[in-house]
Amino acid sequence: MQMKPGPKPNRRAIAAWKQHRPEQITPLAKHLGISVPAVSKWPYVPRARLTDVARFLDVPPLVLRPDTDPFDSLTNPKGEYP
Repeated sequence: MQMKPGPKPNRRAIAAWKQHRPEQITPLAKHLGISVPAVSKWPYVPRARLTDVARFLDVPPLVLRPDTDPFDSLTNPKGEYP
């Protein structure tokens, strides 16, 4: 039985945020205790930082990383939910 590949990290969400809210990159980096260049280089939010970033941005984590959906494993091989 072969499972369908799950969703990929949402690269557009973090790219759109960095483009439309560049003034928040520095506060986010300070909030996380990392450098501004480190945040600027993210192609997507690292899984280890997801909860903190989602809370800071006031968005659900699944918006930033749909590949972390805890219910994704409930899909059957056809990709349908039970």
